[in-house]
Amino acid sequence: MASNPSAQSSSSSSSTSIIFGWLERIGLGYALPQFQALGITTPQALANVDLAQGAADQLLIHDDEDKKRLWELIHRIRAVRLRAALRSAGARAARARARERELARTQAFRGHSADCVCAHLPRCGPSISLRSPA
Repeated sequence: MASNPSAQSSSSSSSTSIIFGWLERIGLGYALPQFQALGITTPQALANVDLAQGAADQLLIHDDEDKKRLWELIHRIRAVRLRAALRSAGARAARARARERELARTQAFRGHSADCVCAHLPRCGPSISLRSPA
């Protein structure tokens, strides 16, 4: 199935407009052409910018206050991404715990021990004697 080029371009321009809006808000709109030239057109690409490696100079941002505002923006994006990843990981862990509890309940209901992996009840479940007590 072929992808829709206009949808891709719309998504790319949407990301660029988000980046442009952020840069404008912090007073760095003048640097957008350089961001685009270096392929920094998405929030993820902006979060990966390493200012310690001289990226600010490559982006033609020389003023210390502008560098500080860019650094703060990058770290805000990273913090949001980290919180989202932690929420996602927490949700996955909660689902896994729920599956484990349900499996343990099912096994206990069937007479299996919690760590049983077989389907043979007498071997893994409680011992049942058919003989009457003496």
